[in-house]
Amino acid sequence: GFARVGYNVSEFSVDGAGIDASESFDGIAFGGGLEYSWDGLSGVRLEYTAYDFGSVGGIDVGTAATVSLGFTRKF
Repeated sequence: GFARVGYNVSEFSVDGAGIDASESFDGIAFGGGLEYSWDGLSGVRLEYTAYDFGSVGGIDVGTAATVSLGFTRKF
């Protein structure tokens, strides 16, 4: 398994129906996962990452989370 912690910057934008706005948020990202290799070179990885965007102008922006499954290949 593995764990990670880092810094994240995300940008969101809306353009349409008379609305044109964009905002960027930053904060701590943390997570972990599992990796399995069947031959030392190829494998699969399952990851979970949570993002804490903090607050903007005293308003809590909230959190988001992602789960991913991928193929890995060492070279």
